[in-house]
Amino acid sequence: MLKMLEIKLSKCLLLLTEREIQSLLARDRELWMLALQRGKAVKQLQRFERPVGMKRNGESVRERGEHI
Repeated sequence: MLKMLEIKLSKCLLLLTEREIQSLLARDRELWMLALQRGKAVKQLQRFERPVGMKRNGESVRERGEHI
């Protein structure tokens, strides 16, 4: 089964494949660039908000000089 992106609007629900979304965005380059900028901003914010000393998978990072 194809992976679908679910888009909830006020009066309906849209289900689109990645290929369909790429096809639609290819018709409007300005919208494509705006969406990319938003995505980069959100990812940057998420990296900034990640607690210090935590890896991406949630495991603690040992402090330097700590021995077992």
